This record gives sequence, C-alpha cells and structure tokens, in this order.
Amino acid sequence: MDPCSQTKTHFPLSPVAAIVVAERESERRNHLRQLGPCRSGCGELDDYVLLGGFERGSVVGVSAEEESTGLALGLQILSKELVNEAHGARNGNGDGSSSFKALLITPRPVGELLRSLRNSLGVEVARRRGLGSEEKGEGRRIVKDSLDRVMLSCVFDMDGLWEVLADLDDGHPRSEFVAEPGEKAQLSQPENTTSKDEHDTQQGGLPVLEIQDSEDEDSPLPTP
Repeated sequence: MDPCSQTKTHFPLSPVAAIVVAERESERRNHLRQLGPCRSGCGELDDYVLLGGFERGSVVGVSAEEESTGLALGLQILSKELVNEAHGARNGNGDGSSSFKALLITPRPVGELLRSLRNSLGVEVARRRGLGSEEKGEGRRIVKDSLDRVMLSCVFDMDGLWEVLADLDDGHPRSEFVAEPGEKAQLSQPENTTSKDEHDTQQGGLPVLEIQDSEDEDSPLPTP
C-alpha cells in the first residue's frame, strides 16, 4: 500500500478534471503576471539576478551565511508591497483603505518579528516619501495601516501549519494579537478557546494572530 495514501489531510479532496485544473492554473498565472514581480528594492538583485524580481505565487528558499538574511529579505519585500499598496490606495479614488492582506507563518518569537517588520516598514516609508518634518505624521499612519493588514501565526509542527492554512482559506482568523506600548504583547482569545497551557496538551497549531501597531504617535520613523 502506498504510504502516501495513509497521510492525513486537512483539506477535503475530490476528483477534479484535468481541464479544470489547467484552466484554473492558467487564470492564476495570468492574474499574477498582471500584478508584476515582487521587488526587494536592491537593484542588483532585482534586475541582474532575478531579472525583474521574485515571481509571485512561487515558493522561494534563501540560503545565506547569516540565518537572519532570509527573514530580512522577506520582510523587506513584504514592506515594499504593503507601502506600495497603501500609497496607491491613498492616491486612488476609494476611501484610502486597501484589501491587500499578508500572513506571516514562523516559529520565531512574536515580539522579535513584530519589531523587525515595523522597522522595515518605517525605513521603506521614509525611503519612498523622503519624509520631512511635516510628513512624519502621514508616514506613521501608513506604517500603522500596513501593520493592520498583516496577520502573524506562530507554528511549530505540520499540524499547526495545516490549521493556519485552513483558517486562511476560510478567511476567519481565530484571534487577534495586540501589541501594547512598550512591546508588551497580548493575545486576545475568544471565549470558546483554551488557554496556552491547556492548548499545549491538545493537538493542533496556534491560531492566526493579527498585528496591531504599538508605536506612540510621537515615535520617530527609522532612517533609511
């Protein structure tokens, strides 16, 4: 018996015609091609190595001497996408809001990743806008709006990863992560969820967390 057939799946599987799969894949690729590649902001890497940037909808592995290089590169790309989307929404004809969402899945501590993302967003805002003293308030609002559109989930096994992906597919995150001033993080749980100690004794992963901004209004943005 094929051992793969015994693997537990968290998504219902049903037969799909090959023509349907091909049409969906073609539509997906055409849509991603219209959005363009994801750029890191490093001209040498984007233009000469990647020939335009990272292809959307693809899995990318980064091998570097420093372990943090891959994380820094990923956060930098995410920051550019968030700031570009926020800038386009504010200059568009809508209400200034954006439907762009991002999900970060990591085993790293929440506070560490949140600080890195906030700093990366601040640098990207300052670099893009060339902030003067009169524009810093607007820059802080862009950083806050960008953080509001990022969900963070800490997982440590495949069961947790499947659970987070299922929540993302349903579009209903289970709880919100709220970072208070002074980097004190709180996890707000619904009434029907268990505490962390009780959750550790059960199977399944950790819930998706939504990042909220924790900076004071007067806090300066990082310099590029």
